[in-house]
Amino acid sequence: DEKGVLFLKYGNNEFAHMEFGYGLSYQSKYEIWGDKGHLRLTRAYNIPSDMKASLLMESSNKKEVLIKPTNHFRLMFDSFAKQILHLDKASFDFESDLLSQAKIMDAARNSYLKNKPVTLDDL
Repeated sequence: DEKGVLFLKYGNNEFAHMEFGYGLSYQSKYEIWGDKGHLRLTRAYNIPSDMKASLLMESSNKKEVLIKPTNHFRLMFDSFAKQILHLDKASFDFESDLLSQAKIMDAARNSYLKNKPVTLDDL
């Protein structure tokens, strides 16, 4: 696959829209919209260790927060090592997260093959 678009619908009028593709300019950003404003995180991952990420909060006013540069690869390795050595408890369940991601990817594949929306309950 070279390009794709996913639309995920949750309960309570919540949804997610994702786009990906090869041969496009590099982006890694998140936007969260709510009824009182929205957040935009530019360069959410794969950030050079000397680059600041920008979090823009917009509602009735705008506020930008620059996030200090860090080596995210080191953070991932440190977190993994702490888990293996039982020095720290993860703030989330790695295994459940991976299984949830796999289920969504399976639903996206089935939706493409069947050319219709697929719910997670269908899997």
